[in-house]
Amino acid sequence: MASALALPVGWYVLPSKAVLTGTALGAGFDAAGQLIGGNEYRPGQTVIAGVTGGLTYPLAGGGLLGSMALGGAYGGSNRALNNYVYDEDKNVWRSAGIGVLGGGFGYRATHETAKFSAKYLPERLGGSVIDPSKPILLQNIGTLNPYPTYVGKGTGQVVEFVTPLVFDKQEANHD
Repeated sequence: MASALALPVGWYVLPSKAVLTGTALGAGFDAAGQLIGGNEYRPGQTVIAGVTGGLTYPLAGGGLLGSMALGGAYGGSNRALNNYVYDEDKNVWRSAGIGVLGGGFGYRATHETAKFSAKYLPERLGGSVIDPSKPILLQNIGTLNPYPTYVGKGTGQVVEFVTPLVFDKQEANHD
């Protein structure tokens, strides 16, 4: 409920590109999870996931504990809002715990994938061959390659959003 009340303030204060990215990621992965799960599609749940994703995504980027805390806040608030809207009584603490795991796994996946891809991608882009007879400051050495970071962030986002899908799927299979 807190994220619904903070919606007008959050969208005004937070950077719009990050809010739109978080909204798209949250709604997209929720819709995919519902369709993969085989249950009936609930559009309100997708809207709730988009809203909580839009409000939490701009806050991402901290350390491991910050990512885990943010994942827990996302999972718990998402479940609490779904419980309210759909008159359910599912465990909010379990969803927050799965969000904590997803945040932690996503953080590790981000850094490990970026480190791995940096080994195999060039360090710099657009530079010319280094001439040892000239000072380095007078040469075009190019720019740092941003793609290892992009690959890491993309992998981390997928891991963060897929982790709850896996745990929720297992819960549905054991009911």
